[in-house]
Amino acid sequence: MRLQQLNAFRAIITNGSVTAAAQKLAITQPAVTRLIHSLEHDLGFMLFDRSHKRLVPTPDARVLFEQVDEIGQRLEQLDDAIQAIRDKPSGSLHIAAMPMLSISFIPRLLGAFIDQESLLATLRNYRSEQVCSHPELQLCDMGFAILPDDHHLPACVDRVRFCGEQVCLMPANSELSNQSVITPSMLAGKPMIGYEHQETQAVIDASFRAAGVSYQKVAEASFAYAVGSMVAAGLGYAVVDPFTAIQLAELGVDFKPYRPSLPFHFDILLPVSRPLSRLRAEFLGCFFQCVHEEGICYRLELMPEHLKETFAALTTSSSALVAG
Repeated sequence: MRLQQLNAFRAIITNGSVTAAAQKLAITQPAVTRLIHSLEHDLGFMLFDRSHKRLVPTPDARVLFEQVDEIGQRLEQLDDAIQAIRDKPSGSLHIAAMPMLSISFIPRLLGAFIDQESLLATLRNYRSEQVCSHPELQLCDMGFAILPDDHHLPACVDRVRFCGEQVCLMPANSELSNQSVITPSMLAGKPMIGYEHQETQAVIDASFRAAGVSYQKVAEASFAYAVGSMVAAGLGYAVVDPFTAIQLAELGVDFKPYRPSLPFHFDILLPVSRPLSRLRAEFLGCFFQCVHEEGICYRLELMPEHLKETFAALTTSSSALVAG
């Protein structure tokens, strides 16, 4: 198989026709057709049903596409990285982050951090599992991702875990707004928005079972920001991370500490081959300072020995506990 064949195959699937694929690849339609025929010959099976006037992907083609599309996305990321190197100004900061931080918190932080025209900041928004490949391939200066405890990271990536506590998000003018903390008993029978991700929701549900009460589940969503947005719309209550709660406060929602304490975490991922430059260190210092100003208490775990002194200095003014 040749890369040109896979590009033609991916272009037809993603663009819907040979004509659109040819335009995307800037080649002729006959050239696209020849590439597909040669790919089918090399593979030994058909990729498209040609009984109709248009090409319809076969089941085998759809299975193959999942792998080819992932390779294509990696190559596009590589192209972006190469172009970024060519266009690199005197200072650049490349960040890959999951939605919890990339939707609002990091953009607001960058707005306060960037004070010189020569600095180019690039923020890419991915699911956590996609973020991991970026520091591994040196496509970013740092990544922010929610990873399970058993997730194996290659030796070329350092991990620092940020651990905090979730809060209860409530609609504006809620009857619970005057409470200092929120417990499951206070939420008994009330409408709640949950998470599609079972592992996340299971921790919340366990706190209600332990209190011997239940709630009324009215909706669910994949991401915390979507869950919080439904709270802002008045659908009910939710338990979310404090970053999401802070982002949504401007919509009039209120939030309080949730007890019993429910932990949340995310990992700061750093390419080992890139020493922590002054620019990256200053950004992380700004990050922790902003966290401190927002009143978020946290601790740092899974810290590589060679980063402990650096992160201790970065978090001097923060409400942080640096652990091993």
